[in-house]
Amino acid sequence: MVLLLITIEAQQTKCRELEQTLRLLVGQVREEPGCLTSHVYRDVEQSQVLCLVGLWATQADVDAHMQTDHWKILGGATELLGRTTQIQRCGVL
Repeated sequence: MVLLLITIEAQQTKCRELEQTLRLLVGQVREEPGCLTSHVYRDVEQSQVLCLVGLWATQADVDAHMQTDHWKILGGATELLGRTTQIQRCGVL
C-alpha cells in the first residue's frame, strides 16, 4: 500500500474555494482503480492548511492517478488558490 499525502497552504482569501474544489475531487478520486480511500483534512492549528490523504493499493495505481484529469485539476487549483504544496508518498513498513 502507498499513502499519498498532499499538504496545501491556501491563499488566505482562497481557502474556501480550495476546500470546495478538494471536496469535489476526493469523491471522484475514490472511484479510481486502486484507490482504497481518500479524504480531505484541515490543520487544527492553521486553518488555511488543507491535507488531501489517499491510500492506494500499489505504486502503479498512484502513478496512474497522477496521469488523470483529477490530478491535473488538482494541480491547477493549487496553482491558482494555494501558496505552497508538499507531496509525500509513503509505503507501509
